[in-house]
Amino acid sequence: MKQVLEVIEATKNYGRLTALHQLSLTVQAREFVALLGPNGAGRSSLFQLLTGLFVPDEGSIRVAGLELEKDPVSARKIIWIR
Repeated sequence: MKQVLEVIEATKNYGRLTALHQLSLTVQAREFVALLGPNGAGRSSLFQLLTGLFVPDEGSIRVAGLELEKDPVSARKIIWIR
């Protein structure tokens, strides 16, 4: 199956607070994924990275093979179309 989302060792820090530490995640086409966890687990930070609101301090994110940081407009179009 085709990978539609790939998060590769994404890290996001807010000052000295680490919200995400080397998170890796792959989502295949037609796959359903739920994110669960307690407050402060990094879910909101991950969605901010996935939407391009913030960029990861380390690592990368690909949407249908497009690097979100390098081509955010094309990647976001794919997110909203699907």
